[in-house]
Amino acid sequence: MPLRSDWSTRPCTIARGIDVVGDPWVLLILREAFAGARRFEEFASRTGITDKALSARLRTMVESGLLERSTAGDGARPRAEYRLTESGAATLPILHAFALWADEHGPEPRPGRLGINCVACGARAEAADVCVSCGRRLTPDNVRWTRPGEWDGAQVELVGAAIPAN
Repeated sequence: MPLRSDWSTRPCTIARGIDVVGDPWVLLILREAFAGARRFEEFASRTGITDKALSARLRTMVESGLLERSTAGDGARPRAEYRLTESGAATLPILHAFALWADEHGPEPRPGRLGINCVACGARAEAADVCVSCGRRLTPDNVRWTRPGEWDGAQVELVGAAIPAN
């Protein structure tokens, strides 16, 4: 059963992009992948998604090239791990734009903000893809998030986009 309508062949670029990353669960799974989640259980506990919905989203994200699935461990029960691909890592400005928009225009109350900080100069991001203060591109290598709410201001290095050593 498809998750929603198929917009992959529409002439509109935005519609085709929505077809890949327009599902709210996909955005939250991407958020957690950037923050270092690798395994099914990590994604489930960090997002609150049901097992059935998570299985479907992970399968779709692998098929669309956002995540790569590999098997970790030997023995009777090897476990699947998911890592961001280059395409998945390129969604960082989308997540930043969404967070910045929600901070400015999202519903009240706003109990916390995702801090998007440039590691190079320490400035808080005011744009999704470039640090307004120093002009550097905001990439997984030079961004640190400060997470609100249940994470209580935890500093998060975006380790999920790092290319694993072979």
